Amino acid sequence: MVSHGLRRDAVFVLVISGEAKYVTFDARRLRSVSSDENSLKGVFRRVFRYVREGRSKPHWGVRIYRGTLEDVCSRFVGWHKTYQARMGMDIRNLDLRFNRFAFAAPFEEWPQGVQRLLESKGFKPVSPSVRLLKAEYSFVLVNNELDRAWLSRGVK
Repeated sequence: MVSHGLRRDAVFVLVISGEAKYVTFDARRLRSVSSDENSLKGVFRRVFRYVREGRSKPHWGVRIYRGTLEDVCSRFVGWHKTYQARMGMDIRNLDLRFNRFAFAAPFEEWPQGVQRLLESKGFKPVSPSVRLLKAEYSFVLVNNELDRAWLSRGVK
């Protein structure tokens, strides 16, 4: 997302660990979705219904796959990979010259062992805030830092 609009090169991945499935939202293929929570609420409801029903294509640009967090992590080879941590590097001090950037955040707290798995896959801990935030707030802060860094370099 750039300044409250959808970033065309963004892929949002939602891991549903209890179902051993993950969902990708590819901004290049999304249709009829804006970046506000009301627009996405209906899409998310449909995604979770499709997960329960075993279906795979709930919306344009949205796909449901069988797989685990480890499978998702393997998609980010060559990317600058980070995850939200209480004691991570300040997001403002990150080298954000990368055009491919992955950021992982939990909805509440990280389940046991997930941070070790992320680090084993090359993810580095970062702190978007002085305290652990809910995922949606963390993504906004990380997105703002990426906008600041990328727009100053002319990357869109």
